[in-house]
Amino acid sequence: MFYDCISLINIEGLKHLDVSKGNNFSYMFNGCEFLLDIKALEKWNVSNGNNFSYMFNECEFLSDIKPLKNWDVSNGNNFSYMFNGCRSLSDIKPLKNWNVSNGNNFSYMFFGCKSLSDIKPLENWNVSKGNNFAWMFSFCESLLDIQPLGNWNISKGNNFSGMFNNCKSLPNIKGLENWNVSNSNNFSLLFWGCKSLSDIEALKNWNVSNGNDFSDIFSNCKTLLHIQALKNWNVTKGNNFSKMFYECRSLSDIKGLENWNVSNGNDFSFMFYECSSLSNLKPLENWNVSNGNNFLGIFYECSSLLNIKGLENWNVSNGNNFSSMFKKCNYLSNIKALEKWNMSKGNYFAYMFSECEYLSNIKALENWNVSNGNDFSGLFYKCESLEEIKPLKNWNVSNGNNFSYMFYECKSLSDLESLENWNVSNGNNFLCMFSECKSLSDIKPLENWNISNGKNFYGMFNNCKSLFDLQPLENWNVSNGHNFYGMFSECDFLSNIKPLENWNVSNGNNFSYMFYQCKSLSDLKPLKNWDVSNGNNFSYMFYQCSSLSDIKPLENWNVSNGKDFSGMFCECESLSNIRALENWNISNGKDFSYMFDK
Repeated sequence: MFYDCISLINIEGLKHLDVSKGNNFSYMFNGCEFLLDIKALEKWNVSNGNNFSYMFNECEFLSDIKPLKNWDVSNGNNFSYMFNGCRSLSDIKPLKNWNVSNGNNFSYMFFGCKSLSDIKPLENWNVSKGNNFAWMFSFCESLLDIQPLGNWNISKGNNFSGMFNNCKSLPNIKGLENWNVSNSNNFSLLFWGCKSLSDIEALKNWNVSNGNDFSDIFSNCKTLLHIQALKNWNVTKGNNFSKMFYECRSLSDIKGLENWNVSNGNDFSFMFYECSSLSNLKPLENWNVSNGNNFLGIFYECSSLLNIKGLENWNVSNGNNFSSMFKKCNYLSNIKALEKWNMSKGNYFAYMFSECEYLSNIKALENWNVSNGNDFSGLFYKCESLEEIKPLKNWNVSNGNNFSYMFYECKSLSDLESLENWNVSNGNNFLCMFSECKSLSDIKPLENWNISNGKNFYGMFNNCKSLFDLQPLENWNVSNGHNFYGMFSECDFLSNIKPLENWNVSNGNNFSYMFYQCKSLSDLKPLKNWDVSNGNNFSYMFYQCSSLSDIKPLENWNVSNGKDFSGMFCECESLSNIRALENWNISNGKDFSYMFDK
């Protein structure tokens, strides 16, 4: 009726309105943000009303609801969103005697009531017909105690999703001990963001046997110390366990999960994400994860893990996503437990061991069948201790299309011999694949690689400071490549680029930083016949090539599509004559800043 009347401050004119025959009051004052005074509603007869949903939704400045004290809401069945977003509401004593016994939907009723700290007035509410309690007190950030709800009969409830989501001041959940949640199937996000919650003993006897969605239930409970209270939970119907303990940074002990039957689970993604105190996975050793297909980030940033004993017998044969599984497990050095894993259905391996800085031995991966894998990006990203990759020798990566960042910053890696028979013919993305591999000097094993489908070569050998011989790349077919940004940048000892003489770069549009800081590079003759006619970005292409004195080989380059020439020859200290470029058509150029700056 007054939906989104945002300038409405009081409703004095409604004082004598006869609403006695009204049954639907939903959205009546929805979005009346500045509504402060509802005294006019004090004597309203709402006894025939059955729908009160969204009635005061987002009345952000409403703090006094005393006029509702004597309302007869006994016929109401829908109270969802009634006070949603009433962030100034702190006192709900006027609701103490409300008869909500016919109510079935209480979802979002007090969502976002950020000033609400005391819900004692609700202790005698009869919610026995309620089936939907989802997000009821979500974002009640000041709420300190939920014991008043201890006697609520919520036995018909089937949805408790997000009920106490982001009640960030709530230290415990005493009062929920005797709740009968046996009819519920959705427990997702129930205590998400309860950052002060350290004790969940109240859940010890909960019957969650019908639950199928446990995703995010304790996500962001940053002070949760132990979960032994969950020891007897029957989660056999559960299929979604994603983010269940996400960012439970204080959780160091997962005893209590030993006997969980997770055999129906298919989604375990980010389950223990950033459980940075977790050091022992032994309680998971008997888990049956055979139906699991998504293991994305399950142990992401479990930075206290030294080994992964306990996962030896996991059956991951149906898994297809293993991306970021052990990402940022900084101290993980022993992965022997993965030796017998069946990865044959896996297609996503992106960043699986990324930033495992102490991982040096990957022998456990020797017999992995990764033939269905298409994404290998960042797989060993920043594995700084990794110097031996022989176990990857027989890997079948023929279906792989993304190899970007695969060995990025593997600073100890010097030998690529194990990769010489890799079939990368389906690969299109080689972005930064060996970037920052500072010990890498010999790339001969790559000479027979078929990279004809490659489109992105951005930074592929960037900062490979020991690299000086590009002969193995002589026959590479880069004709589909469009991005050559920084491909050989900061290769300090690279002086001979003759092997690139016959490269077909005609589809390339980005040549920026390609030979950036190649300080030993003095001869550009091999680039004489390069077709760069599609190039639009040449910025910093030869920046700080301090040995470069002659750019005559570039005189016939067609740079007519070029827009950015900034810093192209900047700090080429040996360069004294640029007349070779006098016939360049740079009519489309927009940025020439620092082009020849010294």
